[in-house]
Amino acid sequence: MEEWQDLGAFKTEMSRVISMKDEEMEKLRKEEIESNMADEKAGDL
Repeated sequence: MEEWQDLGAFKTEMSRVISMKDEEMEKLRKEEIESNMADEKAGDL
């Protein structure tokens, strides 16, 4: 019985870590897009 509780805690922890990674990737992607847009605007000048 205890093994299942540990497994549940493990899955919860893993999903939390994965969602944190997703947020970081999303932030990096936005920063990359913004810097690309800034580069394009600089190219227009």
